[in-house]
Amino acid sequence: MQQRNTQSKPYAIGVLIGMGLYCLIMIGLCFYKYSNLLYDDFDLAVHTQSVRNILHGSLDSSILGIPFLGNHMVLILFLLAPFYALMPSPLLLLTVQTIVLAAGAWGIYLLAKREINERWGLAFALIYLCYPPLIYLNLYEFHPIAVASGLLIYAFYFYRIQRHTRFWIFAVLACLCQENVALIVAGFGAYALVQRRNWRWIVPQAVSGLFLFVLFAGLIMPGLNDKIQFLKVYAQFGDTPPAIAMTLLKHPANTLTFMFSREKLDFLNLLAAPLGYLSLLNPFALIPATPVILQRLLSARPTEASMIYHYQAELIPFIFSSAVLATGSILRNIRSPLAPRIVVALLTFFPIASIVLTFANPSFAGSVRIVNKSSRSRDLMKATVDRIPSGAPATATFELLPPLAGRDHLYSLHHIYYGKYTLSTIPYPPPADTEYILLNTHDSLTFSRSGFYGPWNHVNIQTLLSKGKWQIILNAENYVAFQRTSGDSGGMVLAAEVPDLPAGLNTNISQPPESGVTLVGFTVQPQAAGDVTGLDLYWRMSPQFTNDFDAMLTLWSEGTPVWQGALAPGSRIWPPQSWLPGRTVHDIHGVCLPAAAGKVTSATVVVVPPMLGQ
Repeated sequence: MQQRNTQSKPYAIGVLIGMGLYCLIMIGLCFYKYSNLLYDDFDLAVHTQSVRNILHGSLDSSILGIPFLGNHMVLILFLLAPFYALMPSPLLLLTVQTIVLAAGAWGIYLLAKREINERWGLAFALIYLCYPPLIYLNLYEFHPIAVASGLLIYAFYFYRIQRHTRFWIFAVLACLCQENVALIVAGFGAYALVQRRNWRWIVPQAVSGLFLFVLFAGLIMPGLNDKIQFLKVYAQFGDTPPAIAMTLLKHPANTLTFMFSREKLDFLNLLAAPLGYLSLLNPFALIPATPVILQRLLSARPTEASMIYHYQAELIPFIFSSAVLATGSILRNIRSPLAPRIVVALLTFFPIASIVLTFANPSFAGSVRIVNKSSRSRDLMKATVDRIPSGAPATATFELLPPLAGRDHLYSLHHIYYGKYTLSTIPYPPPADTEYILLNTHDSLTFSRSGFYGPWNHVNIQTLLSKGKWQIILNAENYVAFQRTSGDSGGMVLAAEVPDLPAGLNTNISQPPESGVTLVGFTVQPQAAGDVTGLDLYWRMSPQFTNDFDAMLTLWSEGTPVWQGALAPGSRIWPPQSWLPGRTVHDIHGVCLPAAAGKVTSATVVVVPPMLGQ
């Protein structure tokens, strides 16, 4: 026994080193994303505010507009709250998520060590730490279900070695992360039934799992949620659970066609391919995850079949566990000397290929937003966020929510812009108490057609701004910030019709003909404090052109480009489709010119559809 422990030690150390390197790299990337405003959804902010509110004795989530337990049964946040008290920052949640996901490698090592040997344990642990779906999960916001992913690995391991108490410890902790994990626990009961285990591995799991799911999803969550309509993602099958079930039974062919669309098959392929499809050779180990697999395949929400989000979290533990068990079975039962060589080849080629195809792909950095040009305007917005009083109610676009999450009243601008709650037909009332409005006009979710963009949604922001008086405290390229004021709000509109062109306009402009809209002139104001230079653009739209657009603009100084970027005319609040054709519109922006820019002598502009220039 002592000799075996000595032999195991180098492999165990290798796993621990891999876990440490993973934590260093991923925590570093998470810190980088946070400090550069690169988290572009609201999950991190929602959970940060929820943990913060727990410490203040509240279940409210002003971002969601409902108690946070009505959105997901994330009771694990109560266990994280004491740690948040010591480090009150979204970075705490990102760090915890990374550590728990990294710890999953040790569970994989233990499982593979038991089923095969220490060497294979190290191999599977390292493959896990380089697994692209895991890395996407880690880099996309914070989600309690990601914590469940690491916990379920240990639940499976203790199930496998039949340690009943330890299995339940990890199963219960995983159930605290999200309501659908209870179905996975019930799935363990089905798995035990197939394996003909003792009743104590079948009945308690099945009964408690189903009971918790009904309690969470059928009673508590609906009682706390009167706005978000989760069944909308299954609306193609019906509006109620009985109607959905009836459609599935009556139209099996259509259901299967929907479930196994190209997008869904691609999703499953990206999960299985990095392990050489070995998981498919032991499908019984996937039984606990079957309810979640069905959930993904039946959903009409495209993000649930995309690897760059978090919807693979519940599946990762079982993809790896089934691959480990399949490998062990092959090595034990197939006597041919080719068998281990084939397995080694599969677990060498496919993991390396998946890593190369994922991380060498230029779209990877963009999809997880870990690369971004340094931006003076972003630095100015970060400074503006830092100056907002901690108790002041605020409204912001997605990437500006996390640093503002430590307050009672924080609202997501996409609700106001869209006019409805997320996944809902219920109108969203503009918050009457907000004192600051901060937006990134290039927010890739709020203002894109794949997100919440609508040609007349800007009216909802105008309605909010009409309630009281406001002043602009920042107008720097794609960042705009407003503050409620008791004084004069004159000059707040950033795009307005003018009867005549002012004198002294620079008309040295190069623009493709027949674009339907013309930049007839511009002026560059003297550089002001804060490195923001006022830029006034004067547009004229033809009677036939009534579309929204972005402007790809280059400013030149004696033939040298001194600034280049995309601007949103009207800053998404007074957009071009609201302008009267044939009239001249004064469009106000601020740009961050380099100190040695010199005098701007000309401009080049190309008109593109909204967000295509980003």
